Amino acid sequence: MTRLSVSAAAVAALGLVASIPFAAPAAFAGGGKPAPAAKPAAKPATEKFASLAELEAAADAAEAAAQKGMRRARYDNVVAYLAASPDAKDRELALGAKAVEHADAYLKAYDKGERRVEALLAKAGALTHVGTKETTKAAYDAAFAAVDVEKTNPNLVLGAYSAYADYLVDQNDLQGAKDAYQACKDKFATHEASGQIAGLVEGWAKNLELIGLDAIAFPTNAKDLDGKPVTLADFKGKVLLIDFWATWCGPCRAEMPNVIKAYGKYHAKGFEVLGISLDRPNDVEKLKSYIKEKGMPWRQVHYSEGQNDVATAYGVEGIPHTVLVGGDGKVIRIGLRGPALEKALERRVK
Repeated sequence: MTRLSVSAAAVAALGLVASIPFAAPAAFAGGGKPAPAAKPAAKPATEKFASLAELEAAADAAEAAAQKGMRRARYDNVVAYLAASPDAKDRELALGAKAVEHADAYLKAYDKGERRVEALLAKAGALTHVGTKETTKAAYDAAFAAVDVEKTNPNLVLGAYSAYADYLVDQNDLQGAKDAYQACKDKFATHEASGQIAGLVEGWAKNLELIGLDAIAFPTNAKDLDGKPVTLADFKGKVLLIDFWATWCGPCRAEMPNVIKAYGKYHAKGFEVLGISLDRPNDVEKLKSYIKEKGMPWRQVHYSEGQNDVATAYGVEGIPHTVLVGGDGKVIRIGLRGPALEKALERRVK
């Protein structure tokens, strides 16, 4: 996010960038050629055994090997299915189930392994897609309890708390999301960067305040690039994404393809986008050129002089910043980006 009025240097100093997802153990890794099925360790059924105990042990080994082979075959089939069906509606479920299996396999083999926390967090994150609220909460509780804030990358833990809070919001548990953010602040209370981390988390928590309330009315001087007044009433009955951005903002440009994709997929079903451009007053032609080049057909509010009063009204401190508003005019979510935006629209735009 590009800050508008507060420097991002403190946040950058923490290394708060996208973390590398937990990787599955090699035995479960997808892609390339499937790993050969494990060879049964049991003795042939016709072999004579010296005792019943030896027979039972051989049978147990054969059963375990067969189960492992079946799991391997099932995983290979899932990998092949996903490769052949990239747009499958149940793709997320398939990936989530495999992620849980990968994490469990690692934790079983390396209960005290160096990547234990990563595995626990990966499992919890996957359960947000395939588990119940109870199992997901339990998984996150276990993961957070295992974190040593002095040894674990803050980026990994902060990202997990944010993802967990987002999940709880999707479950209509706003209080739970607030509690998760407070728990995050408490977790890092003794960290050397506790003040900076607290500021970051408080910013996330602030995004919860408007959810469920009426969207803030636009100032009367809000106009689009054609000079026409813009009000929320213009979008009544539509699911509206208010997108605060600027052409000079690198993260905004990186996010724009996701917004364009979402618009193309859901516009005919009642989805609208309203851009609130924070481009400088004398960059209006640059703004128009960018819009035309990228194929952004929705309206854009831009102030040709002075500050952007819409951004001020919404308390925007950094961009990209989004506010998703329902057809009833109430705020659904704030800060949705990338796949999270499409996921939210999938549930609300039919």
